[in-house]
Amino acid sequence: MEKYSESEETTRKVFQLLDVNRDRVICLEDLKTIFRSIHLHAPLNALKTVLLDAGGAKITLKQFRKLRVEKTECELNVLADFKKYEDRDHRCYITQESLRRTLYEEHIDIKDIDEIAHEFFKCDKNHDGAISYKDLYDYALGNIPEEWLEWIINNHEREVDHEIIFKTIEENGFNVLSARNFLQNYMQEKNSKKDNVES
Repeated sequence: MEKYSESEETTRKVFQLLDVNRDRVICLEDLKTIFRSIHLHAPLNALKTVLLDAGGAKITLKQFRKLRVEKTECELNVLADFKKYEDRDHRCYITQESLRRTLYEEHIDIKDIDEIAHEFFKCDKNHDGAISYKDLYDYALGNIPEEWLEWIINNHEREVDHEIIFKTIEENGFNVLSARNFLQNYMQEKNSKKDNVES
């Protein structure tokens, strides 16, 4: 979604969505409530980590605006996007309709909305037209499920062209950079083991 840039007014509205208790900061209590609203019960330490990774124990509007402008890769930004686009009728999911409606309300050009929606829905791994929090989290932060990591290794061992592997990874809604890094680490580790055996 590189071409999309969130307005200050939209950032303020998203901040208000996350500031559930209206104390003008995003805090631990807010996160507990938000995660429960999407049927996730994250441990307290995980919630603290979400805040600390974003800049502190309490996130002000100024800090939040900086995270949004810089498109910082952190879970608070993922959560913000999820709540921003969440379907009002089908809670706990982002649908094509909810995404498009939100962008339309921001006065985004219809051609750009189509492009943004196409890019955004790459994280709909099972192609059911609905994005769960986990789908968005995995895509945005580069997490690739175990069975897909095994698939990458198997195809590498069968000497499938790496660009074909990465194209398939992208088409299935996973982060290509994470896949490249994983395969590179796998190959280095394999070569290192081979060198140790030969010595």
